[in-house]
Amino acid sequence: MTSTAIGATFYSEVAGDIDRSWKNRFSWLKRGFGIELSGDRQTQKFLTVVDARNAVVHGAGSLTGQQTRDIRKMIQIRKQIGDILEVEFIGNQLKAGGHTRDIAIAICCEFVVHLDMVAVARFPDLRLGSEDLS
Repeated sequence: MTSTAIGATFYSEVAGDIDRSWKNRFSWLKRGFGIELSGDRQTQKFLTVVDARNAVVHGAGSLTGQQTRDIRKMIQIRKQIGDILEVEFIGNQLKAGGHTRDIAIAICCEFVVHLDMVAVARFPDLRLGSEDLS
């Protein structure tokens, strides 16, 4: 991205935002490339996987302080994680169901395919022609 003056300038403008949150990453894709993902069903389900991942990684298997700071948001996160990923909660502790891993993997795959489709719709030259597959 930094191989041109325009790329370097753009990257320097947004470099700090890319790593901070998924909201910032989606904003970066929208501002820089016109790729809008926020609000899409696939994105919302993916963000539920991210919330569960954050609870496991940053909360040692429980919702984090950031996730429980706002009671309404905490209730929403718990409901989404429970409904979408078949996770049970014991207090704030997550207990994965028998299919949670497979569901999470499928959601991540759906999100990547969705991102690819949105990007190709915006930039048709990204699509590989059959002659490029050999």
